[in-house]
Amino acid sequence: MQAAAGFILMNLVLPLWIAAGLADWHCHRRTGIAVTSGLGENLLHWLMLAEIGAAMAVVACFELNAAVLGVVAGVFLVHEATVYWDLRYSTIRRDVGPWEQMVHSFLELLPLLSLALLALLAWPQALAMVRLGDEMADWVLRPRAQLLPQPYLAVALAAIVVFNVLPLMQETRSCLRARPPRRRKKPVTPAPSPDPAQAPSPPRASRTPAPPGGRPPRVEPQLDPRVEPRLEPRLDPPPPPRPQPTPPPTARTPASPAPK
Repeated sequence: MQAAAGFILMNLVLPLWIAAGLADWHCHRRTGIAVTSGLGENLLHWLMLAEIGAAMAVVACFELNAAVLGVVAGVFLVHEATVYWDLRYSTIRRDVGPWEQMVHSFLELLPLLSLALLALLAWPQALAMVRLGDEMADWVLRPRAQLLPQPYLAVALAAIVVFNVLPLMQETRSCLRARPPRRRKKPVTPAPSPDPAQAPSPPRASRTPAPPGGRPPRVEPQLDPRVEPRLEPRLDPPPPPRPQPTPPPTARTPASPAPK
């Protein structure tokens, strides 16, 4: 069972994860990530790639024990939280279609499948983590006594760089080129406050000299244009009283003759 788990992990899960990452990049490019969600979502993709890469490095360099399984389980939880952050950020800024959602399902389940296969490879330590079995949980990271095959590591690393790292770099470059340039704000010069000493004085009324032997002419006052003239209310004369109609004269009834 351990040999089958190792074969599936190395020759099936890892290639599927690399292919799903490339398909996810294609979906981002097709929906125009550079002009929609932009650099913010791209940085979240780098974060998720770094999380999975750290877990892979721990598995490749250290013996499979409780410490390695604990690190991989912790990375899985952090990766799921980052996936939720990524979806919450991107779904309101660009179209995440059905095909991309199916690709995301692979990217979420493959880390969990990897953790299950690693637990099968170190089954006694996996039981010891939950206080079952006969062994004690080893919580110390110990370097591998026998590393993985060097050709396999070289091919896997080259595939990750070519099909995952380089596309993400292209995505980052396109996001940076699509960002609008920052405009420098020009300093605002405050308007000078008016000096009361230099305020113009109101014009004075000019006087015309009186002609000899005559009455001096009337001088019209000049109003200050800065002062709004005050209009006095116009009082109209009251209307004349209406004549009262005289009542019509009442007819008098002749008196009846007195009885004889």
